[in-house]
Amino acid sequence: GGGGGGGVDGLNELPLSWVRQCEALLGEVVQRPAVVVTQGGVAPLGIQLADRNPAPQSGPAAAPGAVAWGGGGFLAGALGRPRAKNERAGGSVAQLVMASPPQWENLCAALPSAEVEENLRRLRALPRWAYDVLSSRPAVRFFSDLFLFAKAVDGGGCGELWLNKACGEAQGDYSARPAIWAFNAGLCEREDLSAPLARLPQPTLVVLGQQIGGSAASVIQRGEKFEQGMANANAAIFPGKNVIPLQDPYSFCDLVSGFVRDPTEP
Repeated sequence: GGGGGGGVDGLNELPLSWVRQCEALLGEVVQRPAVVVTQGGVAPLGIQLADRNPAPQSGPAAAPGAVAWGGGGFLAGALGRPRAKNERAGGSVAQLVMASPPQWENLCAALPSAEVEENLRRLRALPRWAYDVLSSRPAVRFFSDLFLFAKAVDGGGCGELWLNKACGEAQGDYSARPAIWAFNAGLCEREDLSAPLARLPQPTLVVLGQQIGGSAASVIQRGEKFEQGMANANAAIFPGKNVIPLQDPYSFCDLVSGFVRDPTEP
């Protein structure tokens, strides 16, 4: 894969071209209302996907108190749930889960086009040796420990499984560069999503890491902005930093399962 939407030239179509690819997956493969789970900076794709494809019935809202402040790294996908009677057969989004999304203020303010274009220009100009250095094991470990993984959880830092996967996919695979350029240049952040966020009907779970940055009170306030700004959102603070699904995947899946489960079912 390249950047979607026709390789390098198609970068100008992002993030919409990536959203359309997800819509094709929902409509052609999942074919039922789905729970969309996003990690980190791809939250704008999940928001636009949910906004463009609401389920006729967006699924049960989380029961009051079901997602509490407290709780117990890289995932994006759609989990199908059985289709209820009278629901359309095509793919749609019934519920949305965003793990470590950008701050509310950043989602509601588009990056200036000039800044995005300059970021993209600089990334495209990187020589191949620089890409090799940045994707080397020491560089990936340094970046992951500094920005992604909480050191106090389960021994801390990124594990060998993460390093093997990340470095194995990146080393020498120059075809992946357009997608990396697109993400790091901010092409997914060049739209103001305040209107879609405010009108989303789907129950939404926002999961934030305890060590995502700032004081405990600031992390709580960060979650409250989603609860106050969206029609049907709950926020949960979870052990970890910026890649919660990888830091503690089993506990994260338990949290998500509790959110998507219909409280009227046994």
